[in-house]
Amino acid sequence: TRRAARNAYTRICGGIPEAMCKFLNFQIVGVPEGVPSTRLTEIASALQPFARSLILLSGFQRRDFFLLRPSGIRAIGLDIGKDGRSESEILAEMNDFAKRAEEHGLTCYVHGVRSSSLSIGAIAAGFHYIDGDRVKGVTEFPEHMFRYDWAQFYEEFLLVTA
Repeated sequence: TRRAARNAYTRICGGIPEAMCKFLNFQIVGVPEGVPSTRLTEIASALQPFARSLILLSGFQRRDFFLLRPSGIRAIGLDIGKDGRSESEILAEMNDFAKRAEEHGLTCYVHGVRSSSLSIGAIAAGFHYIDGDRVKGVTEFPEHMFRYDWAQFYEEFLLVTA
């Protein structure tokens, strides 16, 4: 059953050293639109003791942002890596998504950013975290995270386009 699976998972999480929990974020995926808030709260409550924060990977179509923050979710994100639409269509939806997240007190993030224009668009729309090949390629064993300011971003962009 789902409850048994969740209990097994939280038992595994119980083995995480307490000092490490402050460095972990759990990304919850596959939550359908309209899931009852009690169900989402139940899932979040089971994971929260083992993580710094809980984040939810969603899609552009999600409209029930109002359920997330009261349930313990602190950020909502998108994966645009396989979105085959034009960048202008994606950017328009990213703006709307970030605005809805902000209205509900949620941080937003985006996976799969593949171009400079999508990177800049995500930042301009209000996304707090971005990743993808344009930012940094996938690595099997990441050594550390990269922090960029605007000058560094454009410096690399100019080197690539020169």
